[in-house]
Amino acid sequence: SARVAAENRLKASEERFRQLAGISSDWVWETDKDFRFKAVYSAADVGAQLSTEPIGKTRQEITDPHELGKPHWQAHLADLEARREFKNFTFKLSSKKGSARYTRTSGTPIFDADGAFQGYRGTATDVTEFVEAEHKRQQLVDALESLTEAIAMFDEEDRFTFTNQAYREVNRDIPDTVKPGVKFEDHIWAAVNNGLVPEATGQEAEWVKRRMDHHISPSRSFEHLRQDGEWRMLQEQVLSNGCRVFWTTSITERKKLEIQVQHSEARFRDFASVSSDWFWEMD
Repeated sequence: SARVAAENRLKASEERFRQLAGISSDWVWETDKDFRFKAVYSAADVGAQLSTEPIGKTRQEITDPHELGKPHWQAHLADLEARREFKNFTFKLSSKKGSARYTRTSGTPIFDADGAFQGYRGTATDVTEFVEAEHKRQQLVDALESLTEAIAMFDEEDRFTFTNQAYREVNRDIPDTVKPGVKFEDHIWAAVNNGLVPEATGQEAEWVKRRMDHHISPSRSFEHLRQDGEWRMLQEQVLSNGCRVFWTTSITERKKLEIQVQHSEARFRDFASVSSDWFWEMD
């Protein structure tokens, strides 16, 4: 009678556990001391998403085999061998449908009354959409980093959220002012105070005000001569969400050519003014 009563309590406990897992967005799982899944509870059919049924398999056997050599996997296996608790381990599942699926899992080691290791128990969450969004974001960042145009982005409070390598290189003399969280006005003042804006000399406050007015309500692109002699074309745009994007391109070679043309035309006019001949052109 005692044994039957204990079995009934165990069944009732497992049923409550299954019901809780069934209404959770997470998977609840258990492994044995060899790290093989002996129970997986979920509102979703986990087995239907994988290329193999998880029961009886280790985590390595249900993951994409190409992932196993990566550093985060080696660190995870070291945690398991040391019987350490682990949190938010993200890995790629081997999926039936061929499309990548990702899960994030946390677990804690289980020991019996005598301290003998019994396995792990934990939860897992499907984070495929999050991981794919992060991959796309990283692709965009990589593309922006590779551009020769210097690009910066700002949030609604006009603080830097992103700068690419070209922008950081342009502002290499004031690197601490182009980090995320720095206000654009502080960045401009740093450029002026470090002598990077020759045209602002003697009228620093007025120049910063004009620059900020254009930054807040950009209407056109404009040219800017830096202390090092580099000419840059600056363009800005306010986005629909109130954020701003700013990009600048070097136009030094074009300006040099324009100056050469201007000098050539000036010499031509000087020569023509003292010559007795006529000079004319036809289309």
